[in-house]
Order: sequence, then C-alpha cells, then structure tokens
Amino acid sequence: MRVSHTWVRNGFPALPRNLHLQRVKNLTDWVMAGNELVWSRPEEIPSDWKDLRSFVARNGPQASAVFPIWAGGRVIGAVSFGRFRSPRPWSRELLHRLALAVRIFGSAIERKQAEAAARLAQSEQSLAQRRSMLGELVASLTHELTQPLGAVLSNLQGLARLQSQDTR
Repeated sequence: MRVSHTWVRNGFPALPRNLHLQRVKNLTDWVMAGNELVWSRPEEIPSDWKDLRSFVARNGPQASAVFPIWAGGRVIGAVSFGRFRSPRPWSRELLHRLALAVRIFGSAIERKQAEAAARLAQSEQSLAQRRSMLGELVASLTHELTQPLGAVLSNLQGLARLQSQDTR
C-alpha cells in the first residue's frame, strides 16, 4: 500500500505523497483483510504492532480511524481519518458516518470500474464484429474470384481436350 491522496488542514504537515506503507505491515495486512482499526490515543495501538507504533511516533496521528475501501468484492485500499495534535475519542455515531462515507467512495469506485469494464467489453465486441465483417468480405471476394477463374480453367481444359481429339 502507498499513500496516494491526502488532505490536511492548513498548518499541519501532510504525509509525503506516494509514501509506501511497508513499514506498517501489521496495519496494511489488517486493513487489506477487510478490518477497521480505530485508536483514540497511540497507547491503544496493539503492543505487538511495533512498526505502527514507530510510524505513529514519527509521523502522528495521535488518534486515527482507518477503514478499508471495498470495490468489486475486494479491498482496494483504505481511508484514514486522524487527529494530529491530541488524542480524540471516537463516538460510535461518528465512526458509523465515516464508515458510510468510505462505503460511498467504494461504491463510486466500483461503478467507475464497472463502466470501464463495460467500455472494454464494448470495444472488444466492436473489434470482433469488424473481424467478422472482414472474414465475410474475404469469403465473398474469394468466391467472386474463384468462380470466374474456375470457369476459365474449365474452358481451357475443354479446349485442350478438343485440341487433343483433332485428328487432321
């Protein structure tokens, strides 16, 4: 996983664009398995997730809610909401609303993927139709050329027979 898009309020440092998250393998594996992770203060991060604890100590945030993005029946990424200056309690209602927003993003992405797949199928169908028409044209041309050539050959064979019978 890598960070591809960020938004932060003025006065806050953004995470570096295209930041690769190999350093937080526990979090990446957890979220890509379809799980959410929420902490209100860094101490709530599982103690055996030393990579995430180190990342949070270096980059923040003090509180975070991370949700997987589902599209096409699989997790394609994650959205993280965080608070950088101080811990934050997450209400059940707020977490529900954030998860709903992430599901809406996933649905929009899935719709775009379906539209792209439909366009690809349409272009493949157009290509198949053009190939079929070309095949029909070749068959028609072949017939139109072989029929007169066959007649010419037949006439030549007839002339050859007549010539061989000529007994002058």
